[in-house]
Amino acid sequence: MKFSMPNFSRLLAANTANTSAMERWVFAIGLGCCLLGLIGLLRWGPSDPVEEIRVDATYTGLSASDLWPYLEEVFGEDLLAVDLSALADRLQQHPWIDSVKLRRVWPHTLVVDVTEPEPFAHWQGLRGEVGFVTETGVALEADGTPSLSLVYQGGADHVEEFLRWQAEVVAALEGKAWQLQQLSRSDYGQWRVTVTDAQQQPLQLRFGARWDEALWSRFEKAWDAGLVEHKANIAYVDLRYGGGLAVGWHRQVSQAEDSNFDLSMWAKAPQGV
Repeated sequence: MKFSMPNFSRLLAANTANTSAMERWVFAIGLGCCLLGLIGLLRWGPSDPVEEIRVDATYTGLSASDLWPYLEEVFGEDLLAVDLSALADRLQQHPWIDSVKLRRVWPHTLVVDVTEPEPFAHWQGLRGEVGFVTETGVALEADGTPSLSLVYQGGADHVEEFLRWQAEVVAALEGKAWQLQQLSRSDYGQWRVTVTDAQQQPLQLRFGARWDEALWSRFEKAWDAGLVEHKANIAYVDLRYGGGLAVGWHRQVSQAEDSNFDLSMWAKAPQGV
């Protein structure tokens, strides 16, 4: 039996290109394994426990005590083991949190960046609630008082209706000297619109349950035809009549009437619906 050894020098010379490609593949695979191992070590390996949580928020309607029930559970947990996605989802369940970003700061700190909803108007609830209305149609109770020129007075479940009225009134006031100041909705579903002129003179307009462009047009014609000359004495203009309007003068308006307007006969009249 004859046994012969291969000519390695000839084999290497013949496969120089293949050997170079193989080396590159071996190097790439080895580097990938090292990276995966490092990621696994960082993600699932031991780390310092969470000892500090820093919260960045404006605290318009949010307080530190609101956040504590969501954050206390991560204290003492390994910093790298905290499930940031799940924690962010839980935090965003709070009505005063619009969005949240979480990040780790080595060796033991969790940073929470909170964005609160932007207040759109002050809110005065019919049951004594005080707070803000957001642009997304949510009424939130809060004690803060940011600079807002618009007030919504009504129930929390009618905020979207308030936003529709606001859009209609603002469109009607475009190019006019008036500015929308307050929208009020009663339990009967009637609306009152309060506007102010350039001299900050308030004027209240009484509507039914729906915005009606024809009623607004009738009011504008009457106003330009002579009502404007008496604006200092006008408390309100009632537009709920089917064929005209009524004017209430300041000396005729009692506090009881103004606070209980929905108990009048117009609350049940067809024009008020």
